[in-house]
Amino acid sequence: MTGREPPRTEVLPLEPDLVGEHFVLSELSQKSTAECQALMAVAWRANPLGSAAFLDRLSQTLRQDSLFEYQGGARTAMALLFQAPPDSGTLAWALLGVNLLARLSAQFPTETWQLARHMHQVARVADEAALWEQWAKGAVNLLNDLGSRDPQAARALLDEMAQAAKARDEAALWEQRAKGAFNLLNDLRSRDPQAARALLDEMAQAAKARDEAALWELWAQAAVNLLNDLGSRDPQAARALLDEMAQAAKARDEAALWELWAQAAVNLLNDLGSRDPQAARALLDEMAQAAKARDEAALWEQWAQAAFNLLNDLRSRDPQAARALLEEMARVAESRDEIVLQEIWAVGARNFIAEFGQTGPELLESHLVDWGRRYPKCMEALIRLMKG
Repeated sequence: MTGREPPRTEVLPLEPDLVGEHFVLSELSQKSTAECQALMAVAWRANPLGSAAFLDRLSQTLRQDSLFEYQGGARTAMALLFQAPPDSGTLAWALLGVNLLARLSAQFPTETWQLARHMHQVARVADEAALWEQWAKGAVNLLNDLGSRDPQAARALLDEMAQAAKARDEAALWEQRAKGAFNLLNDLRSRDPQAARALLDEMAQAAKARDEAALWELWAQAAVNLLNDLGSRDPQAARALLDEMAQAAKARDEAALWELWAQAAVNLLNDLGSRDPQAARALLDEMAQAAKARDEAALWEQWAQAAFNLLNDLRSRDPQAARALLEEMARVAESRDEIVLQEIWAVGARNFIAEFGQTGPELLESHLVDWGRRYPKCMEALIRLMKG
């Protein structure tokens, strides 16, 4: 049938895979439920990972309804995908479940919800760390779709993840719970800002209690996303959240938290630039202080990007302030001798030239001469940009 001579100990697969999948489905669709279960039990015992891989490919085929000309085959496939093996291969099935919950939750919401419940039951009965972790990973995947479709069910699932993490006291479960909270918060932040803020506070409480870098980083990532929405809607709340991020970064002294704080500061400064120039300039100075204190390239790059954005707002409104900021950017780029800073300055300088080239050509010429003398590396970046 396969067109190849098989070894004596095995039957070669029917290829290509799509043909083999249809063959299996067509055969199983003609058998009783008990017969299908018996065949799959043998497959799980003989080759757990191979069985999981086959069913994973089958789930990808299931996403394309046009491939199924027979409903019996589709129903059989669903039963095979969502049923745990009776005795062996449970972990391989749980690994498969994580992929199924990511891939099929939008198309098969009822079945994937039942699968998540089944994975939870299997983990609870077996009481094995690996199965609990796979259930938690699957729950994170399910939350991606569930948050917008059924917020109450999503919140209940997140609470269940917290209960499991508390009961087992395992870092892997707490991290998955934080990832689930992060995903749900992304859906909540525009639809229900108060609920989003409350969930962020829960993430902070868990991070404080566990004192684990992974939880703090996920909290900071969620804070960045929430702050993006708060910036224009509630500037005071946005600034307060940014200060919380700074406090956490100072307390833990971790590069990842400082970088996320700087990213959030850039985003907030973009909103402040035209609305509150003084507050924007003060925030930029805070970013410079943090970059000087930590002496990290990533923080200086974020500062340069924020300065560039503020420069764009200042050019037409306050040319002198724009010129002073451009000078500051050049000093930093020249002293640190980092190409990325020099290139950001060069784009800002090009925009400055375009703004004032017509109105003050003689003054501009003196600026260019001065820049070439004091900031030769920055000027090289500007020349490359202008030539390109």
